[in-house]
Amino acid sequence: MNAIPDGSEKAQMKNDVPRLKTRARLLRNGILLSLGSGLCAGLLLGIVFATGFFGLRYSYGAGILFIVATLLLCGAIVRFAQDVIMDLHEFDYLEWARARS
Repeated sequence: MNAIPDGSEKAQMKNDVPRLKTRARLLRNGILLSLGSGLCAGLLLGIVFATGFFGLRYSYGAGILFIVATLLLCGAIVRFAQDVIMDLHEFDYLEWARARS
């Protein structure tokens, strides 16, 4: 990007760098939230299986893990939706730029 001269047609691509960094941050956050949700779901399954196998009563931790896993999954979906919305707006921008050329 730094090699592109300021006067060329491709100089507009430099303006998209902050937008791409924002999208990368949204995707990273969505992936991390999804991984956290999966980890909580896996721990929840382990707790449910262990308490059932050993005849123990369910602990409150299982309910808390379910709530945390669900909230993390919802957060991940929101982050992915934000990226999709940005992508759609970027597509509109590209169509406008092509029509202008």
